[in-house]
Amino acid sequence: MIIIIEIMLKFLLGLCLGSFINVVTYRIPRKISIIHPRSYCPNCNNTIKIIDNIPIFSWLRLKGRCSNCNKKISLRYITVEIAFAIIFTTCTSAYSYFNNNAIDLLLNLSTSVFLILFVSIALIDIEYLLIPSVLCLSSICLGLIFTILNSYFIGEFFITKSSIINHFYAIFIGFTTYEIIGFLGKKLFKKPALGKGDSYLAACLGAWLGMNGLLLSSLLSIYFAGIFTCVGIFINKIKPGSLIPFAPFMSIGGICVLTLGNEFWNKILFYGPN
Repeated sequence: MIIIIEIMLKFLLGLCLGSFINVVTYRIPRKISIIHPRSYCPNCNNTIKIIDNIPIFSWLRLKGRCSNCNKKISLRYITVEIAFAIIFTTCTSAYSYFNNNAIDLLLNLSTSVFLILFVSIALIDIEYLLIPSVLCLSSICLGLIFTILNSYFIGEFFITKSSIINHFYAIFIGFTTYEIIGFLGKKLFKKPALGKGDSYLAACLGAWLGMNGLLLSSLLSIYFAGIFTCVGIFINKIKPGSLIPFAPFMSIGGICVLTLGNEFWNKILFYGPN
């Protein structure tokens, strides 16, 4: 019974965080503060009442329309809320709210921040083909902060020191490697092989996941992007040479590594010992 209650609570929290992601992905590309003003209708600019701003419930109650101007509200908002709630519930399933354990609380918090940042970056790149520097810099700083906190509370002293250094190296290696790939790709193919923000996103993955996690998530992102592109070309939805945002695949790779761990993906990708 406790497990069911916990799943429901996490799903509800995921819906609320998904609603916040909708705010982030709408406002940051338009250079609007995510704190002020309160949520408003982009059509009539009227502030949305609290009762009209409850995830899923309000959208269904209003039949997907603004309560003031009756303008249709995009299905994208409720889709993001539900999808993020599922992702959030799945990724935090190993951590309990009822253990009264500081480590579980910290892991819940760090996972939440990671998901918010990387899902937001992925959605913005899909829609605008850009990766906001403010989200990348925030992600790098927060990744290092949570690395230090997680290492301090979970690891031994020497493991802690080595882990923190590893993540600092991963930031530099991630950024530099992607910059080199982008430079060589541009020289060989006479057009950008990677977006300008992909190198910064690689640094973000390094800050959160360390060297091994960066390698694994990068490999996964290449596999996911390759499969997506091949299927898209096969069904005539993608034309050869089309611009394809890479951040979503990097984010999915990072989420996979964060959720299932380095050991799992080492065995899958490198045929490690059982």
